[in-house]
This record gives sequence, C-alpha cells and structure tokens, in this order.
Amino acid sequence: MNTFRSKTLPNLLIVDDSEENLLLLSAIIGTIKVNMISAISGYDAIKKVHGIELAMAIIDVRMPGMNGFELAVKLNESRIDDKIPIVFLTANHFDEMDIAMGYESGAVDYIFKPLNSRILQSKINVFLDLFNQKQIIKREGALLKKTAEELTKANETLKKSEKKYRSYIENAPDGVLVIDENGKYIEANEAACKMSGYSEKEFLTMSVSDLIHEDSLDIGLILFRKITETGFLKADLSFKHHNGTKRWLTIEAVKLSNTRYLSFTKDITHRVELEESLTKSALELEVTNIELIETKEKAEAASKKYTELFEFAPSGYFTLTANKEIEEKNHSGASMLGISKQRSALINNHFDYYVSKNTRPVFQEFFKNVFASKTKEICEVVIETKYNKPKHVIIVGQVIGNGNQCLLNVIDITTRKQAEAEIEESREKYRALSEASFEAIFISDNGMCIEQNQTAERMFGYTSEESLLKKGTEWIAPEDRDVVLKNMQSNHEDPYEVRALRKDGTTFPCTIRGRTMHYKGRIVRFTSLTDITERKLAEEKVKQITTRLELALRAGRIGVWDLDIESKKITWDDHMFRLY
Repeated sequence: MNTFRSKTLPNLLIVDDSEENLLLLSAIIGTIKVNMISAISGYDAIKKVHGIELAMAIIDVRMPGMNGFELAVKLNESRIDDKIPIVFLTANHFDEMDIAMGYESGAVDYIFKPLNSRILQSKINVFLDLFNQKQIIKREGALLKKTAEELTKANETLKKSEKKYRSYIENAPDGVLVIDENGKYIEANEAACKMSGYSEKEFLTMSVSDLIHEDSLDIGLILFRKITETGFLKADLSFKHHNGTKRWLTIEAVKLSNTRYLSFTKDITHRVELEESLTKSALELEVTNIELIETKEKAEAASKKYTELFEFAPSGYFTLTANKEIEEKNHSGASMLGISKQRSALINNHFDYYVSKNTRPVFQEFFKNVFASKTKEICEVVIETKYNKPKHVIIVGQVIGNGNQCLLNVIDITTRKQAEAEIEESREKYRALSEASFEAIFISDNGMCIEQNQTAERMFGYTSEESLLKKGTEWIAPEDRDVVLKNMQSNHEDPYEVRALRKDGTTFPCTIRGRTMHYKGRIVRFTSLTDITERKLAEEKVKQITTRLELALRAGRIGVWDLDIESKKITWDDHMFRLY
C-alpha cells in the first residue's frame, strides 16, 4: 500500500486483518504527516518494518495466526529502553488480565471500535510529538557530544595557562558568562552554550540585549545598570534560544571589576512551564467542574425526559429476564396486556402467557434467537388476554444489560391488519366486477398495459401475457390513435367512439372512456372499451327503414294516420282515404 516513504517523516505502523479497517485507518491518519506502513497480519508487519525505526504502532488485538499481543512482543523484544509505543484496537472490552497482558507486551493505550477519528488523531499526534522530541534530544545529544569533543581539543591547548580557571568554569553545572562594561559577552562556558544553543564563538559576537527575549528586554537593561551600581543582582528573565523558542533562566551576577561582570545562569524553563501548566490546569479544573455540574443537570433532565418518553411512548416496552419473566413495563405495554391500573400485577409473570396459543411457538423461537444472536430480532404474533380483544403485534427484541435481560418493543398493528384485510376484500370485489363486466378493461402504467380482464381477452384476442407492457394505443385502429392520445393527455373522461383493432387485424366500432390517476408516484390510467357493433348494425337498419319510408311517403305509396289518445280522434291523410 505504501509505495513512497519519506526519509524525514516518522514511521507509523498500522496492522489489521481487515482491508476495510486498514482503509478506514488510512483515511483517518491521512491528514497527519507520517510515513504510514500498512500490514494485513502480524507476519506481514514484521517483514515490512525490518530495519525501520517506528514512531508508534496501531495494532488490532484479534488477528488470526499471530495476534496483536504476540506481534507487540516481537516488535519490542530486542528493545530495552527505547520501546515502540503501541496502541491496541479492539471491538471488545477487556478484563484486567487482558489489559495487563497488553501493557506487558508494549501497549500504551487501547482504542475501542467503532473508531472515533478525533480521539485517534489526537492520540497519534501525542505519540508523534513524543517521538519527535526524542529525536531532537538524540540529535542535540549528538551535537553536544560533538561540541564537547571540540571543546576538549581546544582546552588541551589552553590547559597550562588556564587550567585552574577553566577547570572550574567548564565543569560548572550552571552556565557561566563573563560580560564587559558594555554588556558584551567575552567568555561563555559549555553549560551556557548548551543552555542557549549558541556556540562560544557566537557568544563572543553577542551582547546582553541579543540574548534576552523582547518580553524581558526592558527589565534586563535596568538590572544591568543596577549591577554596575550595587555589584550584585538576582532575577528570572526570558531569553531567545538559538532555535527561536522562548525559554526562561534565572541569573545571579556579581561585579568583578569596573570592566568585568560574572553571571551564573540556570535554565528554569521546565519549572516555569510546569507552574504555567499548573495554573492552566487549575483554571481548566474549575471550568471542568462547572461543565460537570452543567452536564449533571443535563443528564438529569435527559433522564427525566427519557423516563417520560419511555412511560408514555405509543408502543409497549417490556424488560424480560432470560426466563421470559416481566421485570419492567410502560403504560402502553400494560394496556396492551389489558392491565392499566394495577400494573404491578404483571411483574414476574411470563410474557408468553399473554401470547395466543397459535403464535406462541413463533414467540418462543424468536426469544431464543434474541439471546443466541445478541442482535435485534423481529416477530409477529397475536396478544390475547381475557381483558382485551386479540391484538396483532410486531415485537422487536434486543439483549441489554449484562446479557441477562431482553428489551421488547411491542407495536400494535391490529388496525393495519384490518385495513389490509379490507383492502384485499376490495381488491377481490374489484376483480369480480371486472371479470363480470361486458366491457374490455385495461390498466396501464405510464402508457404501458399492466393488467386486462377476461372480456378484453375475448374481445381482442390477446392473452394477458401477450398484452403485458403493450402500448395502450395498440388496441386502436391507426386512423383513430391520434384522437385517443390527445384525450389521454388531456385526461378526457367522457365516452367517445373509435375503431378498435383485434389481434387478427380486423376492426370494430366501440366506445372508449378512460381516467388517469396518480398512484404512489406513478401515472395509472383505467380504460374501458364497449363493442357497439350490434348497436351500429341496428342503427343502420333503422336508418334504412326510415329512408325507405320517406321515399314511399314521397311517392304516395303509403298513408299516414295519427291517433290522439286523449281526444280519441284519428287523423287520416288523403292517401289513407283513398285506400279505405
């Protein structure tokens, strides 16, 4: 996974037998400046880090083959004082023996899954800072060793003339500086150089104002003037280290002569930082106490709110023992079992006593699976008591506590079940009416047929399978399809006449009417067609008879008479008179 490794960045090893976990760790660590070395097993890790200095390692405890503890021992077995800090990842909580084993194998911390990216990044940054500080100390130690060797060589040439003086100065535990009347440094011992980071040569080019930090510059100059007057001073001042950092030292100076002043200095940075840290910690502790009080108040409010939500939740909640005995219940749960006033009567009763005999085996299998899988399980049963009508319920169960209790969430679905039954009954009635209809009925979704009745099959000759997903206009003669499409787009609902097209290619007259509806995000259209062939033939016969009568009347071949029922009179035309 790591194809490039910087020589200047610290090396961080991550080991997990899951590729997904390695990718997650890589994403979390990605923003931190480290050389990341990923390994899929303990053996893979040992192979990859051979000869490489590690700043820290993040290791999964549970791995096949070589587990995390064994790998930690392998990584640190040849290290005595400079052990690799190891953070173990685990999805389980450990007992004291496991924790002790982890720390003996080199662990400095544990992180539990699922990972909190902020906590993990914070811990990594802490150990990287420690590693970098150790590297700085090593480098400075090497530099100091080199400087000491150089000073030793220089001292050998001056040993005869300055043996006594240098012996004291160079071996002094504190920094020793000699300053002239202008504040220039004219001598500096090894401790002073080590303390400040400047070499003796650099010191000889500097003055007091060059070393003292800006924060202490004014008081430093005042103190220098004071020593010229009194011959002695003692003070704490901040100074600028060669690396640019601000550090603190305590100074005791005496006047040797009008042109020479001897100063003994000691680095007290650690003490000052500790004092500041203690002050800051005291403030933080005070803030933390305030936050703890606020958190406690919020927790109490949340607990009260949870209790109210639990008690008055619309679904029933029960806490059962492993033997199915009721330990806790809320108001809705007690009502489901037919007891709302004397709810304490339910305590220690077996929950499955309230489950109907037909569905009791389902509940017993469900309860067994809850404790076996340690995950959420769901079942559907019927609650039946002598106080209430049977209720259809869905039960969601989960193990809680130390694994000896089960929390049940019981949801009443009786109304839903009744609604489903009513819907199914309505569907059956619709199917019966549809199949008994003399009209061909089609249902289309977004213009494609999804259902037809038997009348449509007889009328057009297509089976239900053949009609499936056909366009709604394929049952219409080509010359009338534009009219049908226009009426479908305008959601025209009044019946109108078109020519229908059978599977065999023949056409027949029909009336068509349809209605478009939006159902669950879909466009559904109900279309019915009525064969009006016989009606058209009858109309044609009537038309023919009417035409013949009109022609006969005009030719005078028939007479017409009119009977007025109310007056009981008959009116004859001339031809009728001639006939009679």
